[in-house]
Amino acid sequence: GNKMYLDKLYAYYQYSESIMFDPETKLFYRDTKYIYPKHKSANGKKDFWARGDGWLFAGLAKVLQDLPKDYEHRAYFEIQFKNMAKTLAKAQQKEGYWTRSILDPAHAPGPETSGTAFFTYGYLWGMNNGYFKKCNKAHPLSVIMSLNFNPSSLAFALSSLISVSKKP
Repeated sequence: GNKMYLDKLYAYYQYSESIMFDPETKLFYRDTKYIYPKHKSANGKKDFWARGDGWLFAGLAKVLQDLPKDYEHRAYFEIQFKNMAKTLAKAQQKEGYWTRSILDPAHAPGPETSGTAFFTYGYLWGMNNGYFKKCNKAHPLSVIMSLNFNPSSLAFALSSLISVSKKP
């Protein structure tokens, strides 16, 4: 492929990071209207949207799948992926799902199934591709818990992984 497109991906990702990334949590705000402290959850906490961060987490898995191993900024994307995985494992509910507001379950109680499916996909992809070998046991546990909670997460994650493995 043309390196110009990889460099654009990196530049656009960094631009988004400069606007919406929270370095403390390693998560992204939904958009500029949701940045803390301008926007707070009902309980005064930072508000991260599970579906949006789910798109990011699963998207990073897809990017890493296709990114050349020798691309100069590959480590940047790998660090983002691993850091998100650590935060997400801590935020998962004991029933196996993630809530709409990732770090404030009381703000919007109950499961956010899209986010849960995206996170499950990202964890499965990361496990299958060696990204969590040195991480704690929370990542495999996160996958098991989310699959037990939401069988549709399994269907989504497996169908996505199968389509990735069938690349020409």
